Parts: sequence; C-alpha cells; structure tokens
Amino acid sequence: MTFLSPLWLLALIPWVVVALWLLIGRNPRVAVPFIPLWNDSDAPKRRASRALKRPQAAIVCALLALLLALIAGAKPALVRDQSVTAPIAPKIPENVGIVRVVVRETPRPAVLVRLRNQSELGMGTVTVTSSLAAASPADLVKREVELPKRDGERDYFFDLDRVGDVVSIEIVVDDELKSDNRARLVRGHSPAKLEPRTTVSPELARMIDVFLRNRPASAASSRVAIVDDVARLSQNESGVVVTSGTDRLRAQSPVRVSDHPITAHVRDWNLIASDALVGRPPIGEWTPIVQSDDRVLVAVRDHPARQVWVGFNSDAFARSTDFVIFWTDVFDSLGGSSGSEFRIDPSTLIDVKLAKSLSEPESGRSAASTIDLTRALLITALAFLAVATMLWNGLGSVKPPTITQDRHRSVAAKPLA
Repeated sequence: MTFLSPLWLLALIPWVVVALWLLIGRNPRVAVPFIPLWNDSDAPKRRASRALKRPQAAIVCALLALLLALIAGAKPALVRDQSVTAPIAPKIPENVGIVRVVVRETPRPAVLVRLRNQSELGMGTVTVTSSLAAASPADLVKREVELPKRDGERDYFFDLDRVGDVVSIEIVVDDELKSDNRARLVRGHSPAKLEPRTTVSPELARMIDVFLRNRPASAASSRVAIVDDVARLSQNESGVVVTSGTDRLRAQSPVRVSDHPITAHVRDWNLIASDALVGRPPIGEWTPIVQSDDRVLVAVRDHPARQVWVGFNSDAFARSTDFVIFWTDVFDSLGGSSGSEFRIDPSTLIDVKLAKSLSEPESGRSAASTIDLTRALLITALAFLAVATMLWNGLGSVKPPTITQDRHRSVAAKPLA
C-alpha cells in the first residue's frame, strides 16, 4: 500500500468535517464600541486575552498517526497469501462424443468416425445413415462398437453401398453431454479454379474475372485449364478448349442443340448463326452437343476427364445474356466433376472439445490487503481525534474582551445585528 492508494482519501474526511464546523458552528462576534474607547483616556489598554490550552492527548494522537503513516509508506512489500486463491479444477462431465467424420466415395464408399471417450463407459452403438434426399429411402448401417479407454480416441470404418447427398452419424450412449453425439454432413460443390493458359477474347476475359470474383475457389476446388488447342490439354485434366476459325456459318442453317447441362439454360442459339466464325472440329472421341449443318460448334467428353471444346466466335452472342449463362454452365460443369465435398451441417455440432484448463482464480482480498486497510483506518481515526481535540480545546476557548466601568460612565457591549 502506498500514499497514492485510494484508501488514503479517507484521511481527508476529518479535515472536511472540521472545515464545515468552522464555517457553520463558529462563535458569535461581539460588538465593541471602538471609537469611544480609543478617545477615552481612562479606557483599559489591555488586549483581549485568549486562553490557548495545549492538550497532551491531542499531541500523542497526532504523533501516533504520523508514526503509523511513515511506517505504512516505507514498509517493505508484503507477499500475498496465494493459498486463498488457489485454482480449482472443474468437474469434467462423463462424455462420449464424435470428434471427426470423413466420407469417401472411391475406391469404395465408406465413412470414418472418430470417437473420444471421457467416461468409464465401454460399449456404444453407432448408426450411419446415407440418403439422396429428405424423402428418399436411406441406407442404414448400425453397429455396436467397443469404446476406447478413458481419455482415448479411436477410428471406426463403416462401409456403404453408396454415398448420398446427406450422411448422418449418431452414437447412442448413456453419457452426460448429448450435444456431440450426432453429426451430419451435406454434399456441396466447390466452384472451379480457373487457370487461363492462353490469350482469350476480351469478352471471355471479363467473364473469367467476374466468375473468379463472385465464386472464389476453396481447397477442394478442382482446376479447370483454359487452352486454345486440344494438344495443350492432357487427357486426365479437366479443361475447356477455346478455338476460333475463319469459316462463316450460313445464316439459313439451323442450329441443332443436344440435351446437356451446358446447353440447357441458353434461350436463343440462333444468334450464333448470324455472324459466327467456326474452326475445325476436334479429333478424338468427342460428342457434339451444338451443331449447324455439318459444323461442330460445341463438343464434350467425359473420359478420362471431363473436357469441353468451344469452336466458334460470335460478336452477337457475346453481347447477349446467353453468353454469360453459357460460360457459367461450362465452368460449373467442369468444376463439379471433382469438386464435390461434404461439409458440416451448421445445425449440428461435430467437434466438442471439453475444456481441461483450470478455472480462473476468484478475486478476493488477501491477508496483506486486510492489514493495509486496518492500518489506514487506524491512522485516519487518530488524525481525526488529534485535530478535533486541538480545535475543541484551543479555538473553542476564545473569550470576548472585558470592558470595565469607571466612576463617570460605562460602556455596554452590544451584539451585532
């Protein structure tokens, strides 16, 4: 404790009380006819006497207060008693929970479930459900498993006939914490990670920039290469080949479109026939999905990797909304081939880690702080007693001047109004 401590503000209380007492409860003044006394030769020349007493008790109290104040200000630092604030470890509930779930589709559908045991339980029942949709029949796998020892973890594998869009896992045990006994994973598709490896038209370059800005790639996103020649794309690599030629389509030639996810949302393919320039068709096992007469405009192949060939360039088509729709479907189709992944459903809790750290120590007053408070209160009380005693016995003993009477006249003291 130092003199800067807020406890020393208590020492100001006696001085405030004394100041108020002097201002409010002072002795009334006495009116003395000064001029007549001054002119009278027989007036007494004595000055008013004041009997100022020096009480011994006040001096003793003041000295004790000063001594204790010096000791409190110069005392060595006291070591706090840490035994009263020792942290207490919280009680960990008896719990068996799911800490990790992994789903794989190749080479064989399976689910990995990792369990953590923080109890004395030895057996539990794990149920794995795989379904394509909420209303479709689900594949159910149920097995009784032996739990790991206390504070241990173990992986369990469950084979499935097929992996649906939703995979649910549940462990049935009699534990105290139920929030981590269920987990659900939902299939999702990550946007494609586009990699342009050639110079493309300004319209397509803007389309690629908008796609990457609005659909950022993730760690599970598949790479989609953009090249200008089939030879620059390996057979096991997903990508799109963008070529253009010098052969112009005949305006009267109808455009034939096959049913495919890439072409399903384009409303007007006839815009291509007005000014399209077509290149040579690709060599290999390609399936045409957009044609005009014997010219191939768009072709695809799915094996060994999904690839798209686009062999036309049309200014009218590039200025339409169908251009954006077409290339968005192309990139989504190529990215969805290997970009599917299972993500944790936000409505379930898959990983619950119990807090093993000790609880925070509770705040409390130690023995040293109690001693400091007692000393401060004692000093304040002694100082107050000393000041009050001196003021009471000293200033309170002022006597008014005594006015004598002579034989001829007397002067009476009148109190001031």
